[in-house]
Amino acid sequence: MRVPKSITGIMAEEAARPEDSAGAKVMAVLSLHRIWPDIVGELAASHCRPAGFRKGCLIIAAESPAWTQEMSLLGPQVQEKLDEALGRGVITELRFRTAKLPDLKKKQAGGRKPARPVRKKPPPDPLLSARLERELAGVKDPELRKVLMRVRLAAGR
Repeated sequence: MRVPKSITGIMAEEAARPEDSAGAKVMAVLSLHRIWPDIVGELAASHCRPAGFRKGCLIIAAESPAWTQEMSLLGPQVQEKLDEALGRGVITELRFRTAKLPDLKKKQAGGRKPARPVRKKPPPDPLLSARLERELAGVKDPELRKVLMRVRLAAGR
């Protein structure tokens, strides 16, 4: 029975291979997410990112058709910067597509959605409160009276 290898072990083996091996190229592309803003700029990086890599072709997903077109026009400059950063021949072709991208701000905040602002409720009308207290005075259960008061105040009648 073969013992499964850990991901760390596999990555270490791939990193130790010669630079021109397919594994070394894949490892270089895996590091691309860290340097992506340096390659395309902060603005473009917030609207597009690498989405796939196969046989030298890097697929770049953009959040809208406008960004897809913008990135395809910047393709030669992006290719130049990729060659400088990863080495010539690692990425031989760029393809661009429009796709829904996960929100980076959520990821930076630990994957949580941003908190909604807390809305302050206006204080209840004092005349309405006094009238409702008189009306609900006959209710013997204090918890029920409290709930009825809250519901009636929320309804405004």
